[in-house]
Amino acid sequence: MMRKIAFLLVFLFSTVVAFSQTRTIKGKVIDESGSGLPGATVQLKGTQKGSVTDVDGNYSIVVPTEGGTLVISYVGYSSQEVTIGQSDEINVNLALDVQNLEQVVVVGYGVQKKSLVTGSISKIESKDITAMPATRVEQALQGKTSGVYIAQSSGTPGGAMSIKIRGNSSDGKNDPIYIVDGIKTGSIDFLAPNDIESIEILKDAASCAIYGAEGGNGVVIISTKKGSSSSSIIEYKYQHGWQNVANTIKMMNASQYVKYQKEAALIENNARHYAKINALDSINGTNWMDEIFNQAPSDEHSILISSGSEKATYLLSASYLDQDGIVGGSKNNYTRYTFRFSGDAKVKKWLSVGSNVAYTQSEKQNLTDNSDFYGGIITSALYFDPTVPVYYKDSAEVNKLYRYNDVIINSLVKKGDQYFHNSTITTGDVANPLAMIENTHNTTTTNKILADVHASLFIMDGLKFTSNLGLDYALRVDDVFSPKWYYDDTNLQTNDTLVTIQNTYTKYYKYSFENYLSFDRSFGDHSFNIMAGISYENSKPTFLYVQGNRVPYGQQQFAYVHNVRNNPNPAIDGGIGTRDNYDGLEIQNSYFGRIGYNYKERYMLQANFRRDGSSLFGSDNVYGFFPSFSAGWNIARESFFADNVSLINTLKLRVSWGRNGNKQVLQPFGYTSIMNVETSYALTDGTFAQGAYPNRPGNPAYKWETSQSFDIGLDLGILKNRITIGIDYFEKRTKDQLGEMALVYDLLGYNAKPYENRGEVKNNGVEFDITYRENEKEFKYSITANASYLKNKVLSYGEDGTKKDGYKMNTGDFITRYEANQPVWYFRGYKAIGIFQDTAEINHYGAVNPTTGNFQLYQKQAKPGDVKFADVAGTDENGKVVMKPDGKIDDADKVNIGDPNPDFIFGLNFSCEFKGFDFGMFWNGVAGNQIFFAAFRGDRGAYNKPEIYFTERWTGPGTSNKYPRATYNDKNGNLAASTLNISDGDYIRLKSLSLGYTLPNNITSKIGISKLRIYGVATNLLTFTSYKGTDPEIGQMDMTTNNSYGIDRGLYPSPQTFTVGVNVNF
Repeated sequence: MMRKIAFLLVFLFSTVVAFSQTRTIKGKVIDESGSGLPGATVQLKGTQKGSVTDVDGNYSIVVPTEGGTLVISYVGYSSQEVTIGQSDEINVNLALDVQNLEQVVVVGYGVQKKSLVTGSISKIESKDITAMPATRVEQALQGKTSGVYIAQSSGTPGGAMSIKIRGNSSDGKNDPIYIVDGIKTGSIDFLAPNDIESIEILKDAASCAIYGAEGGNGVVIISTKKGSSSSSIIEYKYQHGWQNVANTIKMMNASQYVKYQKEAALIENNARHYAKINALDSINGTNWMDEIFNQAPSDEHSILISSGSEKATYLLSASYLDQDGIVGGSKNNYTRYTFRFSGDAKVKKWLSVGSNVAYTQSEKQNLTDNSDFYGGIITSALYFDPTVPVYYKDSAEVNKLYRYNDVIINSLVKKGDQYFHNSTITTGDVANPLAMIENTHNTTTTNKILADVHASLFIMDGLKFTSNLGLDYALRVDDVFSPKWYYDDTNLQTNDTLVTIQNTYTKYYKYSFENYLSFDRSFGDHSFNIMAGISYENSKPTFLYVQGNRVPYGQQQFAYVHNVRNNPNPAIDGGIGTRDNYDGLEIQNSYFGRIGYNYKERYMLQANFRRDGSSLFGSDNVYGFFPSFSAGWNIARESFFADNVSLINTLKLRVSWGRNGNKQVLQPFGYTSIMNVETSYALTDGTFAQGAYPNRPGNPAYKWETSQSFDIGLDLGILKNRITIGIDYFEKRTKDQLGEMALVYDLLGYNAKPYENRGEVKNNGVEFDITYRENEKEFKYSITANASYLKNKVLSYGEDGTKKDGYKMNTGDFITRYEANQPVWYFRGYKAIGIFQDTAEINHYGAVNPTTGNFQLYQKQAKPGDVKFADVAGTDENGKVVMKPDGKIDDADKVNIGDPNPDFIFGLNFSCEFKGFDFGMFWNGVAGNQIFFAAFRGDRGAYNKPEIYFTERWTGPGTSNKYPRATYNDKNGNLAASTLNISDGDYIRLKSLSLGYTLPNNITSKIGISKLRIYGVATNLLTFTSYKGTDPEIGQMDMTTNNSYGIDRGLYPSPQTFTVGVNVNF
């Protein structure tokens, strides 16, 4: 750690230049009314010397004796340059910059004034991104703008997050595309939030159509920080955080567990199970949730150097992040190094060139999370035997238990000299979670480069040609070492020859070459913006794996493939690709353009188009065309309005329509049949031969998936834009949805299904944003709020009655389904209508069989205390489900029991500044969604369960009508997917609370510091929710698909973090 800090400090102070002869200039910066401007920047041009005005607008700065030029700047005011003369006092009056008060937003291949935007675009500034400590950019975006739903998939360090813009459009991936400094990239987890200048989120089709085939799920445009021609800056930031778990699921303790299991054994007449449970220690025990969670540190350093002149600018930045996990500590560590360069130069009056280069290296120590089968650390803590201690007492107890069986004893997991305790009751998929942490050796290292070289040729006034060559490169290496272990007789690996090392290499590159011509001119009151260009992209993923067993001595320090012993039999295996992940190449050619017109910034018209051609499609469907049209009317600029209404200075009506595409689900060569090569076919003589087998049949007829969107919006500015309001209504329909065919192709010898166009999805909703800003000399504050209402529905999906099952619960039930006339991936299960109180109730719950005329019971296997399920549907003569009881409980009675998609998303942010102090508070939340609680195993009766299944269980008539009796062998299916699993997912969270102080400039300037701020931030401080699980913020558990939203199977929660930090500017 010290070496890393020393590196950053050397990098910092090696750039500081000391002047041998200096003098001090003092003065005051005021506005047009004579009031002092606090926080204005006073910079010695061409150097890193700078100062910031105090609360009264006063400043002082040390300059060379020979003088120079001061550059004075303040947000919303025109900058001034003042030559230093003989006087040691320079006062400056800054004028409002009316033109630059107009916010500029980045759009595809250009920028636009906010007042001229006719689409739906949200902008998040740098100060909002860095207001709370965040290791990922998505965390900083959460709740900051309407129409964007961001949720964690795992709270593990470096854990993924899912982003949905205006809902789910299909049954597959619905991720937006990311544009970083003009380069398209697959993800943004490599970025350090401190490097970002602004983020624009393009939400409607009119804004996204310029990105054509990939704009169907929205576009996120990220602009990183650049050098400045008017000032030089050296900035260093450090922050340290303490992470803790805020809440955990309460599980049965040892006493409750033993009582529950005994009770179940007695009810079911299971004497063998009763005897095993009776031998357990019900007094002492272990709370495994308390054992696995720990306080974890987090440290981040960053440095930025920026400078420039009228001819050239540059910026260099570096950062280092080191974060341990609240589960596993350093065994769940995430480190990230980032380095970035940005430079631009005016070579000639008619030519400018530049480049952006970002390099990131990250290393993650992986623990299995969000898994309810073998390997899940949190699920093992939930299910594991609560009666056993963490460790065996000593080696004598181990020898006694295993009767000196060296094979087992040498395979027991230990830490130091202590052996982790096993269980003979909870066996199979789970084990002592601390032993599993100790026995996990899984590292992922990722190297990422995003770079571009660009040039602009200024042909004539308003006419510019731009060329951009970009590279997106990533190399991911997964190293997994699997030693010996013994957890129980069904969960073990005790063979030295099977100690394994596995290396997986996933390489991806994409280079792009884009050229476009833009024309931006005004002719009197008429302004035109015209752009046309072409784009070429070439991308290729490569997958390589190699594994070997018989690692020397079975120890990790020798776990390298070249050390693997090959005698007596070959012990190395590997290859390029697998049947689900193989080498592929995609080439895309595109033509795009935009025509914009406005009259006196009163009437605005814009049209975008893009024609994309991709090698992912067959020859008849290579190209897709994606147009959009939008218009705006700024009513406040009409004389009849402006002359009569002074309160409102902006009143703009917007309307847009457009068509976008989506091809995320496709793999290369999907239009043609694919064979896989197999190298290990065993022949009768004992030798091996190479062969091939069919993988996926082709379908050259599938075409582009498209989304058509209509948007109408209103932008309102009141009291000179101190209050701004934005309201949008949208309707989005996704047609020709791409997906796999419903036919069972594996019965025909194939491993995968061909693609086809099937289905239509509708998303519609309302978005609302409001901001109030006020500057009262020393006191500045702002309040920002946003809210979204969204509904989605699958309108059609293949032929009538076609459906697709999604996530499979541990009991064998598919608990999410995709089908027509339902929300995207809704929860499916039985409707629980109570608990059978006695045998008489069971015997009366049935119906007459229409075939035999006899009365038959609905639930023949039920006992008093079991869950009572409703008969709500049946099937007709064609096998189609009809919502009419049919006298039996079967698969047709599994209905929509919940929707994981929130109806409402909202955020509220308050910030203020006063005499050097700054305070911020940010809330966010969702409402109208459900969570499927699956953190138990219905198929493993001995596994532990949440405490509520003990405290609120049925123990006799009238004791409970919700939670069933104690069960071991659950023949009634009490824990099958049903409404008993469903909880409201509404929550309101205090996401961050911050307090900072900036030291007065007259103090810091004496030691060569222009700005020094210290701060503290608390994140995830409070959560208000009725959900009983660990964390109500639940995204998709599996990032490769979209069918596991809202399922809690033992979620790794977002940590509650307390952070202190310091920012220093030189």
